[in-house]
Amino acid sequence: MSAATHLTFSSTGFRDGLGERSLVFDRQHVRTLEALHLRPELGAFGPALEARVNALSTFRHRSFARIREVTGPPGRLVLISDHVPGTRLSELFDRADDRQAVLDADSALYLTKRLLAGVDAFRQATGFTHGALSPDRIIVTRRARVIVTEHALTPALERLRFSTARWWRDARIAMPVSRRDPAFDERTDIAQLAIISLGLLRGRLLGGDEGPEEFEVVLGAAELRTGLGTTRPLPASLHAWFARALSLRSSRGFASLSEARVSFDLILTEDFPAGASRVSFRRFLGRIGDDDSGAELSQTDIGTSDELVAPVEPAPPPQPPVARPATPLATLRPQAVAAPDPGQPEPEIAPMAAPLASSPGYEGPDELALGGVHDALRADWADWADDDSVPRPSARPRWGRGRIAALFVLSVGLAAAALTGPFERLADAGARNAEVPLEAPVPVAEVGQLEVTSTPSGARVTIDGARVGRTPITVDDLSIGAHVVRFESPQGTIERTVEVMAGQTAVLSEAIYAGWVALFAPVQLDVQLDGRHLGTTEDGRLMVPPGSYTFEVVNERLGVRQRHVLDVEPGAVVARTIDLPPGEVTLRAEPWAEVSIDGAPIGRTPLDAVPVAVGTRQILFSHPEFGEKRAVLTVGVTPPIDLHMDMTR
Repeated sequence: MSAATHLTFSSTGFRDGLGERSLVFDRQHVRTLEALHLRPELGAFGPALEARVNALSTFRHRSFARIREVTGPPGRLVLISDHVPGTRLSELFDRADDRQAVLDADSALYLTKRLLAGVDAFRQATGFTHGALSPDRIIVTRRARVIVTEHALTPALERLRFSTARWWRDARIAMPVSRRDPAFDERTDIAQLAIISLGLLRGRLLGGDEGPEEFEVVLGAAELRTGLGTTRPLPASLHAWFARALSLRSSRGFASLSEARVSFDLILTEDFPAGASRVSFRRFLGRIGDDDSGAELSQTDIGTSDELVAPVEPAPPPQPPVARPATPLATLRPQAVAAPDPGQPEPEIAPMAAPLASSPGYEGPDELALGGVHDALRADWADWADDDSVPRPSARPRWGRGRIAALFVLSVGLAAAALTGPFERLADAGARNAEVPLEAPVPVAEVGQLEVTSTPSGARVTIDGARVGRTPITVDDLSIGAHVVRFESPQGTIERTVEVMAGQTAVLSEAIYAGWVALFAPVQLDVQLDGRHLGTTEDGRLMVPPGSYTFEVVNERLGVRQRHVLDVEPGAVVARTIDLPPGEVTLRAEPWAEVSIDGAPIGRTPLDAVPVAVGTRQILFSHPEFGEKRAVLTVGVTPPIDLHMDMTR
């Protein structure tokens, strides 16, 4: 399809180490798609990505989002896929943390089983591997379906030739522990699934400091958790499976995805005969508010497999409404009406308003009374229809008891409002004639509102150190004045100061995505962040999430170690030139010599404690009788260097 003709930009979305997502609308086919704007390094391999996307054009699987095309100029490629409504697996952990919900072992094992089955089916059907499996690229729908996305990137990933450590640092792409040179084959997919599963079992994703060198430590601390928060040790069989999946040094790795899947299913059969079911996971989704059914599951959901679902019965034809006796007016308005004062003239009662039917834009009683309910039912129907796990019936689904109850309450409320209107006016007229004692005015608090949004949404928000929720959110009753608002998300951390005015709503909207640091130095220095290698001063720009960081620049050989605090803003480059103090060189010559350093004369020996720029320097000794002699020194900040040159030899 032509992006210029058929696609219109809708909204920005999730960002990770592979790029930034946005939603686009395909006007020609009337559908919503997701666009992955690849990072420039990946965008340089357009032909290889196009060939892979073309090869996947006929691939269909219920556990994979369909890939449509790759488009855009070199360096700015965009991967277009079907948009899957749901929540990324990485974001489920944040919701669970907010609701203090525990992802139990049954749910974790169920997700692992579904992922293994889906990725193995993809391998068998296409001969390809995913190569970039992570919680950021797995989406969970409201009906507990697990959908894998962005499965066409292996040709570009292979050509980048990043180190194992860098793949983990930049994109949370795991590699088998025993592998030195990254290769995107079946063993890599298995290791990535194992890392996802370990994060699920412990209820917390692996962080940036828990890279390949820490995988064995993470496995050693893994436990099984129940929904009540209690734990028990990992069974030996499951521990051995993870060791093989990660290719730990003491274990023989799996030869294929099929072998890993069959081995895992056998462990579930023997050690967890009643576990790893979809029911537990749907209950978990209900607890965190990501499942419309909550803990009440139908008989359809209780099956052990989500591949086959019982068909939905067609809805019975609607029955005509049953006439009921009118409710006595006294029960509609039990409040007594004040009697008018005999000494005062009887108040005039304003004529009743014209019937609703004569009002502009009147839609009729059915639309007026039931429009909101119809909208809710249409939304429910749309969600139901989008779920491929449920076969399409010939009629609309049955209204749930909750929907019917809402409709009945709404109808009774509208009838009561219509009947009590004239009587409320009579009561108000009588009340106006009654003597009401004057009261002192109540002081109004000087407060305002703050509306906070972010791109992507879901960022954790704290105001003046107090946690208030996740974006988008509106905070009421804020004291007037300046407030410090902090956004925290997987994409980074941002702090802003906002001014709140009395009786007004302040608006704060921030985009949270990566920025860059560029550190320059006269010699190559290692750049470290939180003790981890980030790059060198010769790498140019280094991408990091937004936030305030303390970077350490180190060169052990030259005795350089400095710390620099930098504030990284989204999409911005923060540059810093590293100034290094000079080293000291003491020069001697026999009998004497004129000395120059890097071509600049500095004097005649003896020369004591000469300040010299850090780095590799060329020293030239000249004597009118004995000629010239040269020496190359590597000058560091410490220690001082003593150099003696015998010109007579």
